[in-house]
Amino acid sequence: MVRTRKLLVGVVAVLSLVGFGGAVQAASADSSTQVSAHRWCC
Repeated sequence: MVRTRKLLVGVVAVLSLVGFGGAVQAASADSSTQVSAHRWCC
């Protein structure tokens, strides 16, 4: 049960990270913003 919950939390975290990365890429057209956002994120 606990293991399943941890897995679910991990999946949600990965999905939100991927969604956030996609939103940042879509929102920032110029490359300097992308680079700084990527540095801040990862």
